[in-house]
Amino acid sequence: MNPTARQIPFAIFGGRSDQKKKEQYTFIHRLNVAWRMLDGHVRDDMRVLDVGDPSVFGVMLTSRFNNRHNTNPGDDFNFSMTTPGTNYDLVVCTEVLEHIMNPLQFMERIWLRTAKDGLVLLSTPLARRGFPSVYFHREHFTEYRKYQLLELCRYAGFEVVKWRSYIFWDWKFALRGIRPILRMLFMRGQMVLLRRP
Repeated sequence: MNPTARQIPFAIFGGRSDQKKKEQYTFIHRLNVAWRMLDGHVRDDMRVLDVGDPSVFGVMLTSRFNNRHNTNPGDDFNFSMTTPGTNYDLVVCTEVLEHIMNPLQFMERIWLRTAKDGLVLLSTPLARRGFPSVYFHREHFTEYRKYQLLELCRYAGFEVVKWRSYIFWDWKFALRGIRPILRMLFMRGQMVLLRRP
């Protein structure tokens, strides 16, 4: 059985308790969505790769696996990806794709590191036509609509197992002011579970 986000101790955050609370608004809901996406697909003996700088979400999500590895935090994914090995059963890539200038090349690098029948859990902001971009950051090179993300993943050689959109925070986050309310209303993320055939 997969742990829910609330069953994972927040001691792994480190730092001050007010900072933990702030991060909790951001990651609790996303973590629960991720566990639902992975439900029925997870084994304890999986070799897991967490792509990108270790994020709180990535660490929380992969904390149950003994065989967890990270990419080199110094890598510029536009040019290279350094990993301790290949043939990972699960590759977790959260909030990285929107920063990449050559996403197809990046996804092909992930494909090369995924074992046959291995899974990739990918999350990125969801771009929606007609909605104000309250989330778009200067460091985001591209934000994807659903069809754009799924076509990119298929073109890189993956099969799409599941796709889901979600709100990043729980309702308590909106109580913090006007911008949080706008972000709750308009900002969504998307998560996709992929399989390498």
